[in-house]
Parts: sequence; structure tokens; C-alpha cells
Amino acid sequence: MKDGETDLETALAELATALRKKRTPSRFHARAILVALGEQLLAEDGPRVTAGTQRVAELVRERPADWEAAVREELELAATEFVRSVDPRFLTHPRYDFPYTVAVRERLEARLAAAERLGIAPAEGLLEQVVEA
Repeated sequence: MKDGETDLETALAELATALRKKRTPSRFHARAILVALGEQLLAEDGPRVTAGTQRVAELVRERPADWEAAVREELELAATEFVRSVDPRFLTHPRYDFPYTVAVRERLEARLAAAERLGIAPAEGLLEQVVEA
């Protein structure tokens, strides 16, 4: 597995390439950036987070609405994945994958932290669904 800095650099390069080709940022771009940036943020890696945040802002400067839509879509999908992973109907199943659920929660936390740092709030009610789950 690559380190967080390499993951973020790769994700930023992919977003830059897409934007250069006049493509709309997708949830896949958002996912890669949010997870990598969020992991750095949660690890309190301030200099890398600041640099990454600035680079994202530079890249999406001309397409902020498209970027925000991609981030919100990714947050919604990640939250839904977590909510479904803790569905009480499945918690007692003998093949319930608890480590998967923990990983999903950690990646969701990273995404939410990165989105907040980037100034993008999740859709209204999304956090309530996560807390309720």
C-alpha cells in the first residue's frame, strides 16, 4: 500500500488530468482525494494537509459546483455504506464482517474530515443518519 502522500499526489494528478481534458470531476476523484487527505488530516499531518487543500482549491477553481457535487455524492454513498454495514438485522449473522465495518467507518470519518477542511458540508440530514445508525 502506498503512503498517504503518494495516494494524495496520485489522486490530485488524476483530477488534474480529467479537468485538463474538460471532464467533470466525479465521485471517484472525490473519493480518492477525500480519503487520502482525510487520513493525513486525522494523522495530524498539517503541512501535507495544507498543501493538499491548496492544490485541490487550485484545481477546482473554475469548476467549484461540479467539484462540490462530486464530493457530496461521494459522502452520501460512503454514509449509506456505513449505515447499511451496521444494520441490526445482520449484526448477529455468523459471517458478519466486523473488520469491514470498522474500515468503512474509518474511511467515512476521513472523507468527512477532508470535506470539512475543503469547506464542503454534507447534505442536510446525512450526519444524522450516520449518528442514528
